[in-house]
Amino acid sequence: MHAAAHRLLWSVILFTGAVALPACSQQETQSTAQSSARARRESPEKPVVPPAVSIGEALPVLDVAGASAASTAASRTFTTASQEEPESDEPEESLVEPDPGTPEWLIREITRIQSAPLDVVRTPVPGKPGEFQAVELTEAQMDAEEKRRAEQVISLALEACAKTKDSTEKSLLFNNAVHYLAGARTTLAIFGDHDQVRLLGEEAEMLFKRDPKSFGAVELQIRLVECLAELAEQEGRKGAAWGPMAAKQARLFASRFPQETNRSALALVVAARACEVGGRFDDAKYCFGVLERDFAKTPFAEQAAGAIRRYKLAGQPLTEFAGATIEGGFLSLDQLKGKSVLIVFWSAESPSFREDLPRLKQLVASQSDRTLSVVGVNMDVDEAVVDAFLEQAELPWRTIFFSNVDQRGIRNPLARAYGVTTVPQYWLVDARGTVVAAPVDLKSLSTKFSQLAEQGGGGAQRR
Repeated sequence: MHAAAHRLLWSVILFTGAVALPACSQQETQSTAQSSARARRESPEKPVVPPAVSIGEALPVLDVAGASAASTAASRTFTTASQEEPESDEPEESLVEPDPGTPEWLIREITRIQSAPLDVVRTPVPGKPGEFQAVELTEAQMDAEEKRRAEQVISLALEACAKTKDSTEKSLLFNNAVHYLAGARTTLAIFGDHDQVRLLGEEAEMLFKRDPKSFGAVELQIRLVECLAELAEQEGRKGAAWGPMAAKQARLFASRFPQETNRSALALVVAARACEVGGRFDDAKYCFGVLERDFAKTPFAEQAAGAIRRYKLAGQPLTEFAGATIEGGFLSLDQLKGKSVLIVFWSAESPSFREDLPRLKQLVASQSDRTLSVVGVNMDVDEAVVDAFLEQAELPWRTIFFSNVDQRGIRNPLARAYGVTTVPQYWLVDARGTVVAAPVDLKSLSTKFSQLAEQGGGGAQRR
C-alpha cells in the first residue's frame, strides 16, 4: 500500500470506522535486507512482554485452539487419510467458526498466515482436483513469500483495528491487531520499504494522542524503536542515520511512559547499541546516561554503567586488562610495557570486522613491533567458529578468549566491565598505559599512530 493511502487509512480507522482495503506495494529489496529477514525467519519471534503499568493487564493471547484443531484435522486428512481417530464415548464439542470478515476471523487469519511454514507451500497437483503437493521454496522465493504475507497481515490488521477500535468488549482483539500490524510493518521495513518506518511512527503518534495510556500507544512506540534499531544493525556504518533516530524515539518512549521501567530501559539500550553500530557514540552515550540516571534499578543498568565507564577512559590509565588466550595462555597489558597497544574487540561473524581487516592489517604492519602491540578480544561464543576464522584470516596478534562458555560473547568479563556489545571496536593505549581513545575510528588510526610517534609515546615506559 502506498504511504499516503496507508496514512489516510489509519486516520479513517481511528476516527470513523472500517474501510475497504487496497493492496500493499513493496519497494525493491536489498541483499542485506534479505539476510536480515532470513535471520528473523529462522528465529522465533521475541515473546511479547506486556506493559508493566499503563495497560493494567497482560497482553491478550487470542484463543486459537479451535483454529489449531481445525488445521490439525485438515493436515491429518491431507497426509494420513487412511488413519482414523479412535472412537470415544465423550460427546464431541462443536467448533464455532467465526464468520468471515468479523474481527475474530481476521485475527485468526493472521495467526494462520504467520504460523504457516515459509520454506514449503502447498500447490495443486496438475490433473488431480482436490489433491495438493508440498513444494520447497528457494531463498528468493521465501523472501517474496514473507513480504507477501506481511502485506496480507497489514491489510487484515488494519481492518481488525477498524472494527474493534470503539468496542470495549473487543479491546483484546484490537490490541492483538496493533501488535501484528507493528510486526508486519517492521518486516517490510527490513526488506527495504522504509515508508513503513514513517507509517509506524505516524500510527504510534495517533494512538498516543487518542489514549496515551493505551496498550496500542505503548506497543507501537516500542516497536518503532526496535524497528529503527534493527535497520541500524542491518546496515551498520552505511546506515548511520538509523541509530540517532532510534535514540530519539527511545528517549521519547522513556519520557512518555516512565512507569514502563524495564521497557524504557530496554529501549534505551537497544537504541544505544544501534548508535554504536553506526559509529554515533555521542548519541549512544546520551541514551546510556538517561538509563543510568532514570532507570538505575533495572537489569540493564549494569550495561549502561559499563558503557559510561568506557566513555570516560580517554586520558585515564587502563589497568587490570587481561584474560586467557584462545591457545591456552594468558595475556595482560602489563606484559606489554613500553609499547603502545591497539585493542581490537572483534567477532568472526561481524561483516564490518571482515571489511575492516585488510586495512587493519596494513596499518598494523606499518608500525614497528618494538613500538606497537595488538591485543584482540573476541566476542564470539563458539570456539570452533573462532578457530576456523583464525586459520583462514591469519590475524597477526594474540586474542583473549575465555575457556568458560559463561564468559564468552557479551558475557566476556572485559566486555561487561566496559559495556562493549558492538564490534568491531578499537581502543588505543599509549606506552604509558593511558587510553588515547576508546573507541578510535579506523580512518584516524594512522594519524593517531603518527601523533604517538611524535610524542615519543612508543618508547616511554609504562608505570
